[in-house]
Amino acid sequence: MDQDIRLRPRNRGMAPTARRRVELAAIGAAAVLVLGVWGASRLFGAPVTAGTPSVTLAAHAATAAAPAPTPAALATAPAGATSATAPAAASIPATTAPKTPTVTSGAANTGSTAKAAVKSTGFVVVIDAGHQAHADLHAEPIGPGSKTTKPAVAGGTSGVATHAPESLINLDVALRLRRALTARGITVIMVRTTQNVDIPNSKRALMANAAHAGLLIRLHCDGVAGSSSTAGLLTLVPARNSWTDPIVSSSARAGRDIHAAAIAATGARNRGITPRSDMSGFNWSKVPAVIVEMGVMTNPVEDRRLSTASYQQRLADGIAAGIARFAAGK
Repeated sequence: MDQDIRLRPRNRGMAPTARRRVELAAIGAAAVLVLGVWGASRLFGAPVTAGTPSVTLAAHAATAAAPAPTPAALATAPAGATSATAPAAASIPATTAPKTPTVTSGAANTGSTAKAAVKSTGFVVVIDAGHQAHADLHAEPIGPGSKTTKPAVAGGTSGVATHAPESLINLDVALRLRRALTARGITVIMVRTTQNVDIPNSKRALMANAAHAGLLIRLHCDGVAGSSSTAGLLTLVPARNSWTDPIVSSSARAGRDIHAAAIAATGARNRGITPRSDMSGFNWSKVPAVIVEMGVMTNPVEDRRLSTASYQQRLADGIAAGIARFAAGK
């Protein structure tokens, strides 16, 4: 068959009226299609792409038919998610804060490498900050088995100008001394680190015995009744008796080292070194023991000085230097 004849429009031979009816029908069908697409767009709230109505409408129909998410599902959904059918958002790396450098104990957090830990010398010091917030006046033997007694813990003196209690000054210096000694690699055991304790003098010595300490250092301040001019640093060591005989020599050597270093560090008036046989803290001790009377609180000038951080630090540094010298010679 001739292809030209086969491709001719079939309505060429139609009458004009019939042909007009066909054209009007075609226009009506197109209008119905356009209105249907527009209606679908209004129904589902999103534009529908012309030319692909079947795919686009099917997608909207599936979305409309999907069950709404339950409140529980929304509660457990990731932040920003709106529904279970919503497309996954692009993954955004979380912003993390920079890690804080770990700083070893005692090293300043300056951003540089922390200081290396101080090597231990193996020497143990027990620091007894003399007295406490409240006196304990019940009697205790001045030595094991003794019939002679003294108050377990006397009240101590106080500043004539500052009115600061001796027990608090003793504790302030003791805490500074602990830092100074640990910086030298010396192990420190504190009898007390607070005012609110009740520890008899005999028990303070027993604590040093139990620790097998190389030294019991006892920190005190002095008070001289009726004298506002007496000032200076005094060191006490055990006098020889049946209890102290094993520690007299070593205590005397420790006393000399500590006294000299403390005088050098502070420039305090030198009141010398005095042996005492009536001190419970000496007589109950089986390890070398020394008392430093760091100043006289009945002297207004020295009282004010003892309350300053700078002078307390000088005392601590000087006493620490003397202890280190004693420890090195053992």
